[in-house]
Amino acid sequence: MDCLLRLVEDTAILESAWEREPVLSTGLGDFGDLLSLADVDEMVSRGFPVDSVRLIAEGRPVPSLSVAADGRYGRSAADRVTDGAKVAARLRAGATLILENLKAHCPAVAEFAAAVSEATGYDTYCTAFLTPAGHPGVAPHHDTASVFVRQLSGTKHWRVSRPVEPWPLREHRGRRMPDGEAVVETTLRVGDCLYVPRGFVHAAAAGAEPSLHLSVALRPVTWGFLLRQAVERAAEERPELREALPPAFSAADREALLRERAGVLGAYLDGLAGSDGARELMRRAVPGAPVPGALLSALRAGGGDG
Repeated sequence: MDCLLRLVEDTAILESAWEREPVLSTGLGDFGDLLSLADVDEMVSRGFPVDSVRLIAEGRPVPSLSVAADGRYGRSAADRVTDGAKVAARLRAGATLILENLKAHCPAVAEFAAAVSEATGYDTYCTAFLTPAGHPGVAPHHDTASVFVRQLSGTKHWRVSRPVEPWPLREHRGRRMPDGEAVVETTLRVGDCLYVPRGFVHAAAAGAEPSLHLSVALRPVTWGFLLRQAVERAAEERPELREALPPAFSAADREALLRERAGVLGAYLDGLAGSDGARELMRRAVPGAPVPGALLSALRAGGGDG
């Protein structure tokens, strides 16, 4: 749980607010051991995969290929990397730079994300947002994951309002999310962190200095997901749930059969809830911890046939 104390002052407050209210924590200390402006500059100048880069200017996306290095690519456009000078030009023009999938490119972030996953039971996705001074970041929107926003450099003013759709899923993306009355309006400074629950509409703008923050997103494991897994398991074990509906020309009472099959499913789920099977379903929904050394072990066990 030590990792969570780098994101929130009090885990008890976080637990009570989980997916229901934002939580602002201040004075959490330095986060430079994980990510800094210098780290971002190095990754971009060295060449960051363009398919993991987003650019936002005045709330609108800019084609990421506009910052791709000339000639430095493999067999497909997905292999292209950034040109640091082109990225710098976009930043000077006011665009926000977004580096996604940081776990694959920054070992310190990957280690921290693994600890957060172990503490929460959720998969994590880490993204860096760099916004030039005085410019807005992403337009008002909601996320389908709960997010910790950890300020790393400069300041950023945030406005957060309640969700239009509680606990949205990916299929709710694209729906218009009006920016309603703010429940949180605050300026994050270095050492501050804002927990934004899934679905809450939010937007931010950099202050008088360039702003860098790390977003630690927690992908939800929902009851709907778990129950879908349980229904699939029930269909594997109970043949009557694999039976087809009667054909349209038959005289069978489909509604009566639905009630009967629903009873079969209900009895199965009741039995599953108190069994080792339920614990196994929930265990499988939790992301596994990375295990370094597995590749080397496999190579040592491979023998000398080559």
